Amino acid sequence: MICPNCHAEMKEGTRFCVKCGTKLEQPPQPVFPKFCIKCGAPLREGVKFCTKCGSKVEPVTPQGESFTFAPQESEAVLPPQGSEAVIPPQGNKTVVYPQGNAKLPPLSPQYDTGDALPAPKKSKAPLFFLVFVLLLVIAAGAFFALVILPAMQGKENFISPYLPAFLKTAAQEETGSSEEETEEKKESAETPEESKSEAEESKAEETVDIAALLAPINALAESGKEALADGRYIDEDGGLTILADAMEQYAQLVQKYGVNAETEASVRNAFAAYRSGLQEHYNMLYEQEVSSALYEQLTSELEACSEVAASLRENGLDVDESLVAQLLKEFPEKYKERYILKFNEFADRENWSRSEAWALMEDAEKAELFDKGEQDDPLRLRWCYAKAMITRKENENAIADGSMSLEEAAKKCMDMLAETDYNPALIHDAYRYAAEGRLSSAREYGDLYDTLMERMKEMQGTSASYGKVNTGIDIDHFWYFSDPDDTKYRVDETNGATHDVREWIRDYMSDLGY
Repeated sequence: MICPNCHAEMKEGTRFCVKCGTKLEQPPQPVFPKFCIKCGAPLREGVKFCTKCGSKVEPVTPQGESFTFAPQESEAVLPPQGSEAVIPPQGNKTVVYPQGNAKLPPLSPQYDTGDALPAPKKSKAPLFFLVFVLLLVIAAGAFFALVILPAMQGKENFISPYLPAFLKTAAQEETGSSEEETEEKKESAETPEESKSEAEESKAEETVDIAALLAPINALAESGKEALADGRYIDEDGGLTILADAMEQYAQLVQKYGVNAETEASVRNAFAAYRSGLQEHYNMLYEQEVSSALYEQLTSELEACSEVAASLRENGLDVDESLVAQLLKEFPEKYKERYILKFNEFADRENWSRSEAWALMEDAEKAELFDKGEQDDPLRLRWCYAKAMITRKENENAIADGSMSLEEAAKKCMDMLAETDYNPALIHDAYRYAAEGRLSSAREYGDLYDTLMERMKEMQGTSASYGKVNTGIDIDHFWYFSDPDDTKYRVDETNGATHDVREWIRDYMSDLGY
């Protein structure tokens, strides 16, 4: 390798002259030609074969400072350095590349290799063919529906003479069958007036036997009346049960054959007996001692009568159930009142049974005659009082037999306050047990009881005492459930707690965490 400046000999691959420092040019790298060396056609970058003649395109390493690619037909001639390159016409042309820094003149569009060759245009012939076939199918279908099919069905047109005989016969037979079926449906169809007329005629024929159909039901109703007269009301042979069965049979008869005067008279007569027997039985049970079992039985009988009347009305039989409806509406409140008045009787006794009072209120709870969420419900107030009294008795018995300590008894009294509407008697007992057991809580319970009694006296003028205060009503006969302002259910004009007092106690005790 020779330095072009000082002509010193260098090793191959040396980049700078070791003698004068001149930068040495690297040997040219192989390049791909931009024109086919076979036919001279322009080549796109990266192609391996000429797109015109199919010749393989191979890289060429230029020699020296200039190099030439020429087609085989002629030899390439390089112009002097610095001169412009000339591209001869197509044919047996010679492609001349410039020497040195000479540049080629702008090429014509057909030799411009900067842009990709245009993509071939797609033919629209397949699309036109598909459209043509679709139109042809539509036309054929329309022709068949409008021309051929009517001709097959017997309608004369220009195509009729050319149709095969078997096509005409098959189509006409099918059409004729369809028309016959349509005619048969028209003939079988009845007008509403004709149908109604036939139903009325049929019912008129059947009403002839209504009297015979009524006879066994009337006999059943008569046996029910006899049972009521004998004092038999319920069970299988009771008058109410038998008459209810008769009512159901009357309803079924009317549902099937309709209402007539004879049927209506029989139903009203039987229902009147049923209603009368129900009222007799109701009065008889109502006078007995209150109990949840009697309440449930009376409610069931009244509801059953109401259901019988509703069934008769649905079938066009109007019966008078106003008395039953009134009883059913008023019965729950009337029976609830009986429990309240029964409980009030305990206040008239010098010594009354706490167990008996609690049993009565448990039974009222079973009958679901009050809502525990309604704090001032009269029956709920009595239930709370009875709960407090039975708790006191249970504590006394447990302390007596040694199964409960004084401290446990005091704690149970305080734990039951919220459930018993903060009955002061429980606070009184809690103080007494704590004081007897010398518990530190005794003062707290005593002060709490005094606070409630003093506030009660300020608000309504009366209170209860347990001995620490020598004024007020004896705690064992203090009727906390009774509201002196409730003129309907109070047991005394002064003994008890007013609504305002109870509200204050509830708020005060709740704020203290009880």
